[in-house]
Amino acid sequence: MKTKMGLNRENLLRNLPHNVYEKPEEKKSSFTERMSMEKSLLALLEIDHEHEYELCKSVASHLLGEIQEPDEIDVMEDN
Repeated sequence: MKTKMGLNRENLLRNLPHNVYEKPEEKKSSFTERMSMEKSLLALLEIDHEHEYELCKSVASHLLGEIQEPDEIDVMEDN
């Protein structure tokens, strides 16, 4: 006659093989390769200094509501 065997979780865990995650080595690209890719992406997206400024300004405006233009900010003002 067969008897019903219960699961012994501790025993099962002990019998599991131990796996250690080893992150694969990344191929390190040279500085010049990374720089050329960054320039290419900016060129593909047509992002220049003026466009970048407008993007940042629109995000800040969206988050803060109202923002001042750089010409309007008095950097010598005492707080």
